[in-house]
Parts: sequence; structure tokens; C-alpha cells
Amino acid sequence: MAAPDDDFVLDVSSLSAVLDLLPAATSVWDRAMRNVYASSLHESWFGLSPAAMRGRLVDDVIGAEAARVRRPLYEAVLAGDAGRYEGSITTPAGRRRVETRLAPYRDAAGRVVAIVALVTDITEAHEAQRGLRAQGERLRLLYEQTPALLLSIDAAGRVLAVTDRCLAALGSERADVVGRALVDFLTEESRRRLATLGLPVLFRDGRLDRWAFVLRRPDGLERNVLLSAIVEQGGAGQPVRALATLDDVTGELARAAELWREHELRLQVERHARELDELLTERGVMIDVLAHEVRQPLNNASAALQSAAVLLAHKGDADTSARLARAQAVLGEVLAGVDNTLAAATLLARAGPPALADADIDTLLAVVIGDLPPAVRPRIRIERHTPTRTAVLDLGLVRLALRNLLANALAWSPPDAPVTVRLSDSDEPLALLVDVVDHGPGIAPEVLPRVFERGVRAGLRGGHGLGLFIARRAMELQGGHATVLATGPEGTTMRLALAQSG
Repeated sequence: MAAPDDDFVLDVSSLSAVLDLLPAATSVWDRAMRNVYASSLHESWFGLSPAAMRGRLVDDVIGAEAARVRRPLYEAVLAGDAGRYEGSITTPAGRRRVETRLAPYRDAAGRVVAIVALVTDITEAHEAQRGLRAQGERLRLLYEQTPALLLSIDAAGRVLAVTDRCLAALGSERADVVGRALVDFLTEESRRRLATLGLPVLFRDGRLDRWAFVLRRPDGLERNVLLSAIVEQGGAGQPVRALATLDDVTGELARAAELWREHELRLQVERHARELDELLTERGVMIDVLAHEVRQPLNNASAALQSAAVLLAHKGDADTSARLARAQAVLGEVLAGVDNTLAAATLLARAGPPALADADIDTLLAVVIGDLPPAVRPRIRIERHTPTRTAVLDLGLVRLALRNLLANALAWSPPDAPVTVRLSDSDEPLALLVDVVDHGPGIAPEVLPRVFERGVRAGLRGGHGLGLFIARRAMELQGGHATVLATGPEGTTMRLALAQSG
């Protein structure tokens, strides 16, 4: 500490009238840090009157330890520098925060002869500043915890702040993001677009609206985002920072792609449906041709053969009549094959429900037997085990099913063996049962599980395997079913079950 200046004299009377008016405790200390003046505010703040302070060393006023800590500051002020420090004091009004400013006092020769100390109560300002800091911290936390992809960047494109949600999208920690360039988190193409187009447009026009970029996380996962930003200007009109939002549209793009694929698939299905409809129309035309150009002439030929056979029988030409009968039988088989083919292609392929109606059972049997060749009709035996005379059914479908079962039974039974149609009913469930019993060799065990499938033949003879398939399908269309009730060396019994409402 410098030696006291014995020549230093302070005119207290000229200072006190002015300094006592200041809202601060003002004091003057000589080079030995002995008080030579103190304003009246010291008494209310420090409990020492100006007279009691005058002549006392600073150690006695603020304490030896506090004086020791601040001694380098005192020496710097005595060397011509200014200084300041903050601290707390206890006053009659309570604990107060004060700021002490120190300035050198020079004499007429420019020598530093004393230190002027100005102690200001900054309690309110300090509390306000601490409140602002706390509020700033709250705002920072609120910003970071905002459930949105937000970030701010400086004019060079470096990240200044970022929300937790945005960090999750970036797949990084805050320390790894703040201070780095935003382009570091983009794919190569997006990095080029942002650096050469996006950022220049943003800081030129002051905003950026929904620019598409692709984020690339450290784990390699990519996210499609839309970036919107607005520039915050400083006092001189220069850009300070840009506040930006990211809209993650990865899910929306995936859903849009899925919808597009579904749309394309629907168009493809509709196109296939149109093509199928055209094929079905073409098939219908071909079936019509088959029905009118093939089936009708065959019917005409069959009728002509029958007339010729009858005429020759009357004339006694038994040999020719027998040949015509065999030709008529072959023609009958051809007609049956054509009928089954037409049935499989049209009647059984229809999608709508059948037209069920109350039908006379005896009439149905007469029509079905009339469909058979005349030579085999006498072999058909009818057994009734039910008084039921009518049933609800589709006459065309049941006629088709029963005719195929009878044709099958007649073909596999010996030429002179009868085929029985047995009628019965059941109560649980309510149904009309039509059994066809033959005296054939039975169905082979390996064929039995598939006997009603299309293309499966029940025996070793020829055919296309349509008869039993058509019978089953005809029953299924009206809620019934066809089954093999029994089969063996003594013959086979097949059943048609027609469900009836209660």
C-alpha cells in the first residue's frame, strides 16, 4: 500500500452538500486507505456516522479479511485504474446487495492522491436480473421440451438451439448437435440443396416454406422432412438467427405410397375383371354355339335313328334295327356328355342363388326317367318310404343331379340288374332324402375320398369325370349335399339330401 500523502487535504464542506444528495454511499480514502470523507448514507447503511468513519482505516470498516482480498484492487486504482466489485451488506432494512465502484482522485498536478468509493444499492436490479436469468432458463427448458421438431440456426447454418423431439428425430444428443452445421445431418443430395439453395433463399427472403429434405441419422435411418423457417433480424437489420420447424412426413409418404400401390392394384384388378368379363362373354357365345349348333342336330339325329329303328323292327329287319339301337345308345352317351359339359359351364357356374319352388316329387321322377334312353327305363325301381308328395327345390338342378346318379348307377350295374330310387325323409335336420342304389362292383377305396371331385372317374371306364361332380355341385347350390351312403362288391348307394324349411 502506498504511503499517505500528507499534502492531501479534502474540502469536506464543499463536497458533502452535493454528495449527500446522491442515492449512494460516497466515501474518499487517502493512499493509506484511511477515510477522509463519508456521506451521510453510511450511517443508515453501515451504522457509522460520517464523523465516526473519518480517520478510520478500511480494515476497521469492512473487516480485515475483506480488505485483504480487495487490496490488489485498491493498489490498481491508486495506480490510476478504475475498479468495481459486488457484495452484500446487512443494514437495518435487511440484507442488501451493493455495487462498489472505485475511481482515482487526482490533485492539480495529476497525481493520484485518494480513492473515491461509490456504493450503490443494486438489490432490486440484482433480483430482477436473477429473475430474468431464471425466466430465461424456464424459457430454454420450455423451448427444449416443446413437443415439436424445432431448432434455430445462425447465419452460417450452425445449430444454436434444438428441442428434445428434434434430437430424437436426429438420433443424436444435444452436445453432438448444438454448434454443428445443420447440413451435417442431411443426405448428400439434401446437403447440397440446403447449402446452395435453401440457406441463401432463407437469409435473402427472410423465410423458407416447406422445403423437402432427407435427414440421415447416425444409425443410418433416413427421415423425410419439410423445413420451414423465418429469420430474426438484429437492431441493424442484419440476420441474427433463423427459427425453423421440421415436419416429419416419413409416415405420410409411406402411407401415400401404400395408397398408390393399392390404387394400382385396384386398377389392375378392375382391368383383369374386364378381361375376365370379356372372356366370360366369349365363353357364353361359344356355349350358345355348342347348344344350338351341336346339341340340337344330335337330338334330331337321335330322333331319326329311333324312328328308323321302329320302322325296321316292324318290317322284321332285326339285325339292322339292333345296329341302329347301338348307334342310338352311343349318340345318347354323346348327348349326355354334351349336356354335362353345358351344365358345368353355365348352370353350375352361376353366382346367384337358385330359384327354389314347391315341386311335385312324382313329376320330378317321371321327367328324370324320361331323360334316360328308352331301353334302360324299365330297370328303374321306385321305393317310397315317405308320404311326402312335394318338396321345395330347384327342379332343374335336382333333375340334373338325379339324372347323373342314375346314369352312373345304370352304367356300373349288370345289364339286367335293376337300379332303385328310394325316397325317404329325416326330421333332424328336416330334409328329403333320395337314394340311388345300384348292383355294381363298388367304388375303389383309393377313389372314394375324391369321388365327387371334378375329373375323378368312379371306375375304369371312360368319361370326363363330370357326372358326380355336377351332382354334388347342383345340391350345394340349393343348400343340400350328395354323399356315398354305402359301397362294396354288392353295389353302391348314393344319397341326395334336400334341406327343407320347418
